[in-house]
Amino acid sequence: MTNKLPQTLDFLLDKNWIEDFFNQNVEKIIGRQAEITVKEVKRSKSYAPESFAMYYSVLVNAQETFWRVSASTKQDRFLPFQAMSFVYKNGFNEGDIRTPQPYYFFSKYNFYIYQDVSGHMLTSFLKQKDQELEKKMFKAGEVLKKFHLLPTPDFALSKLQWDFQKEKILEYAPEIKQIFEEPLTKALEKITINGKKLCHGDYQTENLIFGHLTYLIDFGSVVTAHKEADIASFISQLAVMLKRFGDINDFDNLSKSFFDGYGADFENEFFESYCFLYRLQILQALIIMYEVDPTVDKEEIKQTIEFLYNKIKLDNEPRN
Repeated sequence: MTNKLPQTLDFLLDKNWIEDFFNQNVEKIIGRQAEITVKEVKRSKSYAPESFAMYYSVLVNAQETFWRVSASTKQDRFLPFQAMSFVYKNGFNEGDIRTPQPYYFFSKYNFYIYQDVSGHMLTSFLKQKDQELEKKMFKAGEVLKKFHLLPTPDFALSKLQWDFQKEKILEYAPEIKQIFEEPLTKALEKITINGKKLCHGDYQTENLIFGHLTYLIDFGSVVTAHKEADIASFISQLAVMLKRFGDINDFDNLSKSFFDGYGADFENEFFESYCFLYRLQILQALIIMYEVDPTVDKEEIKQTIEFLYNKIKLDNEPRN
């Protein structure tokens, strides 16, 4: 495991450096000797500037393949590699539901290499209003069900943590002040009971890739919690993504398809508590995005913030 994280990862953008590195470590990466030629180097967009999500088009003995590298100057990348390896070895390496194949973790540079896979994130199909979208939502439920059937891993996982910046949220949504009192306390107390299941921690439309096969990706947030946490994460994110990129009027049908794919094996009280917490977390993230990201559509983000805090307010109004 990494003891000291690198101060910079700019070398991952250097085609000559990475080609030399791949050639020097090719046996560790693919388990055999080969000649590596790097054709293309590309860094994917990340909301965290310290994170490097790299794409490489590579020739292995003149045969083209594609690799990904996940790296960070602030977060140890060993646990995501360990989690991906665990999931891959426990059934996600065959069939129509998979995870990309992990290759190797380099502790000195705090990055791991894994297989690139073909397809498109589920979010992109929301934007297209894809005719097969209900089937994809059903499959998203099946993917999560398969994940929740995994055995308990033999490595340590942290618990799901919540960190709300109350004052920042209330600057944009003063009408939900009351939720930081009894509703928040009740939700946090509820989820402390026996939440020991392996959870993805960020199960959402951005982390599912649909192509010839369906892939679950991004294990940087794996935790122990109730399985309802992952269900609530997906449903809460789905509403926001439909508001931002699709048609929010499709939410009921699409969420039903997801639940049909997952099945009824979950407790609604846990689910509702996690939904409340995730909505609040997403609201906070949108507010921060609105303030610091110059590339986003400010009006669209502002409308989504209003949509979400109105939903939080409505869901927590006293019922007669």
